Amino acid sequence: MSYENFDIDDALAEEESDRDPDSESIAAIAVNWRTLPNEDASEKWEELRSWVEWICERYAIQEEVIPDCWWRHGALIEELSALQTAWTVSYDTTDAGYGPLGFVERWHNAQARIRQISGGACSQGHRADRVRTFPDDVEWRKWSATSRA
Repeated sequence: MSYENFDIDDALAEEESDRDPDSESIAAIAVNWRTLPNEDASEKWEELRSWVEWICERYAIQEEVIPDCWWRHGALIEELSALQTAWTVSYDTTDAGYGPLGFVERWHNAQARIRQISGGACSQGHRADRVRTFPDDVEWRKWSATSRA
């Protein structure tokens, strides 16, 4: 295929013309765990748990990759939540059919990051993440009060 005469606007218009105007969008909304209201948390946690358990079964993911205590590790929560959102929108009825393949590609790319995050550390039981220590408020205020251009 030659891309010399390729026009992105024409390609997008053609893609849009193939969509069913009456189909409803899934409109998945990514969860911002940092700002999630308490009244919504239980439902979102159950949705994520269900999806994580399903994906682990579907792809035969071992505990060394996604430990049973994944929900106790912030970085795994963020990674898995983002993947859940990507998976949800990949089956949107307005998708031209490439969404599921796009998700599979994202999923396989994400597994390396997930392995790096988990590192198999919890395969023999939960091990808490090392928590960074930041400067206390007094030290911070002293530093930030000094002009630093």
